[in-house]
Amino acid sequence: MVDSLFVPGKDANTLGARDLQPNDPPGERSTASLPVPNLTLEEKKSLEAAIKQLRLAYSTAKRAYRIHAARLARIQPILDMFVGTRNFHNYTVAKTFRDPSAKRIIKSFKLNPEPLIINGTEWLSMKIHGQSFMMHQIRKMVGMIALVIRCGCPTSRIAETFANVIVSIPKVPGLGLLLERPVFDSYNDGPAEKFSRPKVDFSKYEKEMEEFKQREIYERIFREEEQGNAFHTFFAHVDNFREPQFWYLSSKGLDAVKDVDKGKVKGKGAVMSAGVGSEDEDGDGKDEDG
Repeated sequence: MVDSLFVPGKDANTLGARDLQPNDPPGERSTASLPVPNLTLEEKKSLEAAIKQLRLAYSTAKRAYRIHAARLARIQPILDMFVGTRNFHNYTVAKTFRDPSAKRIIKSFKLNPEPLIINGTEWLSMKIHGQSFMMHQIRKMVGMIALVIRCGCPTSRIAETFANVIVSIPKVPGLGLLLERPVFDSYNDGPAEKFSRPKVDFSKYEKEMEEFKQREIYERIFREEEQGNAFHTFFAHVDNFREPQFWYLSSKGLDAVKDVDKGKVKGKGAVMSAGVGSEDEDGDGKDEDG
């Protein structure tokens, strides 16, 4: 099957950099309390208006971001690392490294080298062709790609996630993910050829399919992101995540989170080791395609 995913471009804010305190022990952060002044009604209104202006300015700047050519060039080599037979136990739920069903085949993973500008927001389009996908697999793959690119992490970290280690990988919002088309190559090259049956070929309907996708799917995706800011919320959550689950993106690599996986680090983040955005992470790891 072939899936497509649209992801709005994001800036280069490093993961939770403003929360890190060099002298803090793992899992803790320095906090400071400020006195809350007693404001008059007019002062409160002025403060609320200023906050709205600040949020509008931030949102405008965020939508005006455009990915640098050098950063864009880093993405395709990272996508290529997923191609082939890989153990995706870290990219789903309720799967262990030794579970044979965690091994999946990715035939191709391509980035459209030309970003799309829709309503002032830049989007990147990625297309993945695989035999089958597990629950949250594609969303976690894209989440890992985003973290590696944004944090300047060595790309070798992705290859390490296929090994017998536990890595917390957040899943991006599912808003931009769609099944583009099923692929029947095995049938077309086998029974259809052998018994002279018509091949299943969607290319003859390419024009109608593109018109439908643009009208009913793409426009909805762009509109809902503009209204709901799902990706902005996701990246803001990741950037402000206070626990050490994502420290493997640092120069210390997987050694930085080995104690997390052993349960030695306590705290709210420790119970979210399946990844940020775990509102439905209680599944059984079944295939997304049923």
